Amino acid sequence: MSILAKETQPLKLSKLIDKQPNLNLELVNVLQSLQRRCLVDKIEDSFWLSPLIKQYLVI
Repeated sequence: MSILAKETQPLKLSKLIDKQPNLNLELVNVLQSLQRRCLVDKIEDSFWLSPLIKQYLVI
């Protein structure tokens, strides 16, 4: 989530994997879990955090 919090635009899964190559398969499961909890939003094939959650994580 900290990677998404630092970004200003939604990130594609491939970019997230590039930023965290050691979490390749686990990253997909984590994103799905966060999506179910409404902590991460998915638009087409990109992921992003709402401004409120970003603000909380950056503080």
